[in-house]
Amino acid sequence: MATLRLIRTENVGPVAFFDLLRRYGSASKALITVSHHAQKGGLKRPLCLASEESVAQEYHATLAHGARFLFHDDPLYPRLLRTIHDPPPVLTYKGNIALAKRPCVGVVGARNASLNAKKFAKILAAELSAEGYTVVSGLARGIDTAAHEGALDQATIACVAGGIDKIYPPENQALHAAITQKGLILTESPLGTEPQGGLFPRRNRLISGLSTGVIVVEAALRSGSLITAKFALDQGREVFAVPGFPLDPRAGGTNQLIQRGAHLLQRVGDVIDVLGSILFASPLSNPLDAPQNVEENTSLSPEEAAHMQEKILSFLSATPICIDELRRECHISSSSFSLLLLELELAGRVVRAPGNQVCLRLEDAP
Repeated sequence: MATLRLIRTENVGPVAFFDLLRRYGSASKALITVSHHAQKGGLKRPLCLASEESVAQEYHATLAHGARFLFHDDPLYPRLLRTIHDPPPVLTYKGNIALAKRPCVGVVGARNASLNAKKFAKILAAELSAEGYTVVSGLARGIDTAAHEGALDQATIACVAGGIDKIYPPENQALHAAITQKGLILTESPLGTEPQGGLFPRRNRLISGLSTGVIVVEAALRSGSLITAKFALDQGREVFAVPGFPLDPRAGGTNQLIQRGAHLLQRVGDVIDVLGSILFASPLSNPLDAPQNVEENTSLSPEEAAHMQEKILSFLSATPICIDELRRECHISSSSFSLLLLELELAGRVVRAPGNQVCLRLEDAP
């Protein structure tokens, strides 16, 4: 239960979780020190540690709902998902977890998709699953729904933003039930979590993180599907886009992706030609296997550390920026910077964003 307690503790996200694990070797030991780090980051009140009672209640309620937990050190944990910058320490799932072990392809696109786009997505998903791929999407309206329906009889995974017990959108209740029986529903949110707006980008990184490649079937220039495509590029995945009519605003995003180097997709063979060789390439490096470093930063005095934390905060706003860029601006060692950022995150003063980014917590932003 220590792993569940640590990830459910206030201000502990995936990056902070694995940082603590590398420093202290186990979730149990990290729980002893996490409050100390939060205080060093400027938290003026006690950190809310998840209690043994609360996580036990969540655990048993999840099992009673027919779902299961998948922890980061489980052999069944998806290999590709392990390689992203911020893999979920704990997943909750219903259905056939073995589907995540097959080669996966993400299929995403517009919620208000055209009939032709939905038809193409459904055909594409059916052909991909027949070729041995698991089709991954987000169970949203439009392209997501079509992709799941096309692959339902073979292999599909739905990554959802809320708790495993929350069906969104409501009209996909029957599809949700069918995927539970024939496919896999996957989330990192605790049971009972409502699918709020801020959770969808986190969900999107799971779609790309599970997948060798991501296909965008139809998307406007400001579509959330382009966020998934960006995560895919950041994670080293292949990105495909289906071209659309220039005067259709729903095709603006996919056409732009092609202009910027995404693979143009017109048939399922276009995907297989690119991904076939990748499946037999050497495995990607696994950041979870990085060597442990239990040494805390001793090169900075408390006064220097406090000064540097304020300097870090002065560079930040409510708009996320790349953490590597921030570290270069601070002109300090990686180890010192990593510890200072961890303490600020645990204190709730900064928030990690998917894609190795960070920003000020909204209430603290200028």
